[in-house]
Amino acid sequence: MRGFIVGALAGGIAVYLWGDQIKSYMEESTRGVRTRAADSLKHAGDVMGSASEKIGDTISAGEEAIRPSPVRPVSGNR
Repeated sequence: MRGFIVGALAGGIAVYLWGDQIKSYMEESTRGVRTRAADSLKHAGDVMGSASEKIGDTISAGEEAIRPSPVRPVSGNR
């Protein structure tokens, strides 16, 4: 327990003293990863939009295929 408290205090002091440098380093180091992640999210959004359109078209076609045709009045010849 004592080690945890000492570690937490040391981490807090490090962030207080070198927080700006740590933040700058992390922004520079992760720029490529963040760019690829943003591109992947854009691609996923495009795929979901395309899939949504296809699913909607398929559902509409299925509704039309199973909907019964309208009832037509029968001629009076019996």
